[in-house]
Amino acid sequence: MTDLVWPAGVLPPRAPRYSIRYQTRRGPQSFEGVSQVVASNAAFWVVTFATIPIATAEQVKAWRAMSMGCAGRRNPILLPVISAIAPLPVGATPVVPVPHSDGTYFSDGSGYVGTNNDVVLAGAIVVGATTARVTQSFGGLLEPGQDFSIGERLYRINTVAAVTDSATDYDISFMPPAREAALAGVRMEFDKPVIKARLKTDNAMDDPFDLLRFATPTVEFVEDLT
Repeated sequence: MTDLVWPAGVLPPRAPRYSIRYQTRRGPQSFEGVSQVVASNAAFWVVTFATIPIATAEQVKAWRAMSMGCAGRRNPILLPVISAIAPLPVGATPVVPVPHSDGTYFSDGSGYVGTNNDVVLAGAIVVGATTARVTQSFGGLLEPGQDFSIGERLYRINTVAAVTDSATDYDISFMPPAREAALAGVRMEFDKPVIKARLKTDNAMDDPFDLLRFATPTVEFVEDLT
């Protein structure tokens, strides 16, 4: 379990981006200008938290705490996946954090969350799998391009097909390939997915402040595959 968690309530990126970086190799060109492209399944995630507004002492301290916690590329961090295209049942509203009864939130700015989707693996998957059968008890429409996490691993749906004679089961394909094996019945998190990552470079979270407080930094992460 990753101990360090990005405090999205205190340091919310205005432009979060989550991209699957594919790896290909192009062979030599023929006289006709044709060459073969060889693709690998060893894709990985690149995450960019762009334009993070920092204007308060609390935000400065949170930034520095995250920087020290990451210790360059040494330690992994759990990042929230901020998305506007999670499956949403008809009439439902996006899942938002709920504060304590006195109106306050947890120290990292997060709150209690419910769920709009209940999706589990209908069968076990092995390391390297790119397909799965899933069971959806309730939730919005499952569609290509939506993200989900299993544990601390993030995936993106590629295709969806309803299973014949079933009102709840679907066959999906996804990328990147499964990082870890998972048993039937394991929950797939669509409402609040996460990803385990590390800083892209050791100096990615150097102090960016003007007048010791103000900044709108951008920080990049890569998926942690350990």
